[in-house]
This record gives sequence, structure tokens and C-alpha cells, in this order.
Amino acid sequence: MESRERRGESRELRVQIAGLGEKSTGCKWLWMVVVWFLVNAGSTVHAFQQIEDSPAVQEAVQLIRGLKERRLFNLVPLYASEQLASEAIDRIERSTILLEWMRSKSAEAISATGDDRKNAWNEALQLATDFLNGDPEHPRRLLIEVQVALTHLTHGSLIRQELAAEIAPATEKESALQQFRLASEAFRQVESKIDQVLPLIRNQTPTADGLSPDQLINLKNNVRYQMAVVNLAKAEMYDATDSLNKMDAINQVLSRLDEVLQQSNPDQPLWWEAQISRARCFR
Repeated sequence: MESRERRGESRELRVQIAGLGEKSTGCKWLWMVVVWFLVNAGSTVHAFQQIEDSPAVQEAVQLIRGLKERRLFNLVPLYASEQLASEAIDRIERSTILLEWMRSKSAEAISATGDDRKNAWNEALQLATDFLNGDPEHPRRLLIEVQVALTHLTHGSLIRQELAAEIAPATEKESALQQFRLASEAFRQVESKIDQVLPLIRNQTPTADGLSPDQLINLKNNVRYQMAVVNLAKAEMYDATDSLNKMDAINQVLSRLDEVLQQSNPDQPLWWEAQISRARCFR
């Protein structure tokens, strides 16, 4: 009986999304561009996850994205939590849904203000904490930890942009720097874990659940790039009078970006992203 009710709720959500298709054409494009840039640009989980999800999970992800794009954030927990509890969704696919739910929470935070924004950021991080506490040995744990770091990076980047536009008070500068520090530490921990795991699995046959050596190497390169992005954001927040510290920070960014470029090639989007970030260093 309960499962039939849940299926009914899912169908109702799909109907709501489909019915909003035409109405959404008049949405605020500026908001959509900002949210896409902050939530999706640099969300490297997409680039290296390389998981072949079932049609059911692909549909679930598309539904969550549809709700996010239409800012129907109150419906996302109802649908996502139902999917995570479904027996039809396996252990690996649950992480895919969780990651999309976390991105939706970041988008919700960007569109909110005051306590609602603060709560949305906290809820995005709590989703990861609860998921990993319930399954501490999850094979895709590193991907979730990367998304935690990206959440801090997105949070800090939003504050930095609002400071630049004089929307946020100058006192918020320390809040942005704190988010960047948290992002840096989270990325460093992921990089360290990859360095520990790689030598152990290089000669092993990859399992269907775990990340392969190639995926881990790709992940590490993406993490290096994100660490450069964090450091560049911090460097751009130095006062104009503090040129020495700013130059030192820029040099660290360039060093990280050179590592990324050495491990990638022009056929990969990451190579071009690193080149663009490198150009920013010389502005």
C-alpha cells in the first residue's frame, strides 16, 4: 500500500514538472545563468564519475534537475529521499542521486536569502554527512567528499561575487575566506586519500563498484584544478595594496595549473579550463 502511494507521489511530481514546461519559458535567465555557473561549472564529478546508470536513475536525475531549474526546491527532498529508499536503486546509484540532490541544495542556497540561505548550505553538507555515516565504506565516497568541497567553493564564490557587486557587506569577506579554507582542506584530504589508495589497486582487477586507477588519476587531476581555482579566488580577494602576498598566491596557482596541464591534453575540457584560469592569473 505504501509503495503504491509513493509511486503515486512520483507520478504526481512528473505531472507537475511536465505541466510547468511552457510556464518556465519566461523564467529569469540571469538567475539561471548564475546558478548554472556556480553549481555546475567546475562540478568535476560529472567529468570523471563515468558511471553507467540505469534508465530509472537517469530519469531520477533529470527530474531533480528539472525541479532545480524551475526552483521547485521544496519538492526535491520528497522525490530524492523516496528514490534513495527505493529497493530498485542499488548502492552505487544512490550516490548519483545524492550528488544531484546536493547540487540542488546549492542552487537553493544561491536563490535564497538570510536564514533560508544558511539553512540550505548546511542541509547540503548534512546530506553528505548522513549518507556517509550510514555507509562509511561506500565505494564512491571520494566523489561525495569532492562534492562537499565543491559546495564550500560555491558558497565562498557566491559571497565573493556579492562583495564585488557591493551586495554583501564588507564584513562578509572573512566568511568567504573561511569557505575557501574549508574547500582547500577538503580537496587536500581527497588528494591525500587518492595517493594512499592508488598504489594498492594499480595491479588489481577493477571492480564494478570501485573507482579504477585511471578514474582515480583523473579525479586527482580534477582536484588539483579545483584547488587552483580556490587559491585564485583567495588571491583575487587580496587588497590592491597587498601586492606581495597576492603575487605569491598567484604563483602557487600557476604551479598547480601547470601540474594539471601536464596531466591533461587539449582534447579534454579540463585542459581548456586550466588555460582559461591561467590567463586570469595574468590580468
